[in-house]
Amino acid sequence: MQEEEIQAIKEGFEAKYPQITMNYFFAGTNKVLTKLATEMQSGEISADLVWTGAPALVFLPAVRHLLAVESRAYELVMLWLDSIGLGLFTVVGVQCAFQQAQDYNLFLLVFVGVITGVGGGVLRDVLSNQKPYIFVKHFYACPTLIGALLCALCWRHLGDIPSMLLGAAVILVLRLCAAHFRWGLPHAADLPE
Repeated sequence: MQEEEIQAIKEGFEAKYPQITMNYFFAGTNKVLTKLATEMQSGEISADLVWTGAPALVFLPAVRHLLAVESRAYELVMLWLDSIGLGLFTVVGVQCAFQQAQDYNLFLLVFVGVITGVGGGVLRDVLSNQKPYIFVKHFYACPTLIGALLCALCWRHLGDIPSMLLGAAVILVLRLCAAHFRWGLPHAADLPE
C-alpha cells in the first residue's frame, strides 16, 4: 500500500467520523515493528491498527490491556501458540528427515524432529532476549520427544498426514496438561548430593 492510498483512507475516515482524528505512521515493515516493539516495552501501545507487508496485527483498545506482558491472558495465549508451534515444527522436522533419508532410520527421524521443534523455540527466545523455555519450563523437550517418536513410528502404518497430526496433537495435549497439572522433571538442584 502506498502512502497516497493511506492518505485517501484517512480523509475518507475523517469525513465520515469528523469527531475522530486518524493518525498514521508510514514506513517499512522493520521500522513499523521496531516502533511497535519500543511502545510495547514502554507499556503503552499507541496504535489501534498496525498494517505491515507481513500479515496484519490488530490491537483493539478494548482488549489491548488483556494482553499485557504480565497478564494471565498473555501467558495463556503464549502457551497455546508455543505448544502449537512446537508440535508443528517437530512433525515437519520428522517429515523433512523422512523425505531426505535413504532408508527408515528411527533415531534420525526423532532426532531431527526434536531439534527442529525445540531449536525453533530456543531461537525465538534468544532473539527476544528471554531465557529459553527449554531451560525454564520443565516439561518442554519431553513432549517433543514423545510426539516425534510417535509420529515416526506411525509413519509407515498410517501415512504422513495422520502421523503428523497425531504427533502434533500429542505434543499439544502434553504441553497443555503439563501447564495445567504443573508437571515437571527434577532439577539438578533438587537432586541429593
